[in-house]
Amino acid sequence: MDDQDLLNIRTGVALMLDVKKRHRQRMNSPDYQWKKPALRR
Repeated sequence: MDDQDLLNIRTGVALMLDVKKRHRQRMNSPDYQWKKPALRR
């Protein structure tokens, strides 16, 4: 294996961990309920 292969493996693992973290965050966050802003006059 050369440096390019190792770089591809490293970036692939990093991206996978990032995706898993984002997914876990999304699953654990409460449901978002959009509230209409009050009219300012």
